Amino acid sequence: MVSWFILCATFVYALGVWLLWNGWQRTPIFKNTNALAPIYGEKVAISVIIPVRNEAPHILNLLGDLMEQDFPVSFFEVIVIDDYSEDETSLIVNAFRMKYPLFPLSFIKVKDGISNKKIAITQAIDLAQGELIVTTDGDCRAGEKWLSTIYGFYQKFKPQLITSPVALDYPTNIFGKMQVVEFASLVGSGAATLFWGYPTMCNGANMAYTKKAFLEVGGFEGNMEILTGDDEFLMQKIYSKHPKEVLFLKNKDAIVRTSTISTISNFYQQRKRWASKWNTHKSLHIYLIAVLVFSYHLLNLYAFYLLLDSFTNNGVILFHFLLKLCVEFVFLATVHNFLNNGKYLFYILPLQFVYSIYVVLIGLLANYGGYEWKGRASPVNYQN
Repeated sequence: MVSWFILCATFVYALGVWLLWNGWQRTPIFKNTNALAPIYGEKVAISVIIPVRNEAPHILNLLGDLMEQDFPVSFFEVIVIDDYSEDETSLIVNAFRMKYPLFPLSFIKVKDGISNKKIAITQAIDLAQGELIVTTDGDCRAGEKWLSTIYGFYQKFKPQLITSPVALDYPTNIFGKMQVVEFASLVGSGAATLFWGYPTMCNGANMAYTKKAFLEVGGFEGNMEILTGDDEFLMQKIYSKHPKEVLFLKNKDAIVRTSTISTISNFYQQRKRWASKWNTHKSLHIYLIAVLVFSYHLLNLYAFYLLLDSFTNNGVILFHFLLKLCVEFVFLATVHNFLNNGKYLFYILPLQFVYSIYVVLIGLLANYGGYEWKGRASPVNYQN
């Protein structure tokens, strides 16, 4: 009886994954044919904001990528805002400014003695001259058409917020390769749920919004004390005001890439940080999705137990695992091929054996204690 209940739950789960696949497939690919059209007389069209903390090993790569953009340098600015770095980030950025004085780069530090990414972004936006704010992280890499693709999309559709794809890349081991595949599911799910009108997630490492919309919704007011969620909470606020003007930019030239996490400890801290904001969302559909996903993976762990307890006489459970693998493979393959050209897709197989354990553990532990990130600890149970 329990086996059949698990199988029925998997059919419901398969329907949900099919909706994600369908939403991803129906999200149109943007063809940028008008990137360098007149920019409406603005001196600065785009302000790229990069909040950084301890990014000395990476920031120079990103600044080099921004120098190579095919978007006219006179129409964008770059603002790097330092969130109390304890390494040589500030020295590296200032040395870059001195070496390339004509590049429109500003470097500022978070003021008022408060350390918070949302405060850093807000202070940078106060100084931004561009109509369109584009945010990324100091450890990302961007292709030469990144800004022109974002602005071409903005010119054509005039959205208030654009969420764009982020890909994990550069894995060095099996753990990293599984991260690449798993992260593709987050990107695809974010795009698909937005297509269906129930946005769930986006990534501040590749996000754009109008300065006007940011000010209209009061920026990060209402969740400033929550140390994470600078991207998703803002998307939800702007979506509530402009539901037809929040769009996903599906174009390979718009992808930014960042490295996988090298250690399980750092991975745990990152995912605990991400998961800690789920019970603070005010959108009912986001809360329900989180509960349903957690419950299904808990059920999947029980299915593993049943299979080990009676392997030879449990065809229903075997069919459950086969159905789950097939629907996930179809969805992940589609998104992963877009982001990473199909590399590492094979690692969906070892991911099957650990993913439910990871979801359940993170779901439980995110509600207890704080987390550490980039040498800084969050307050314990701050979200409650």
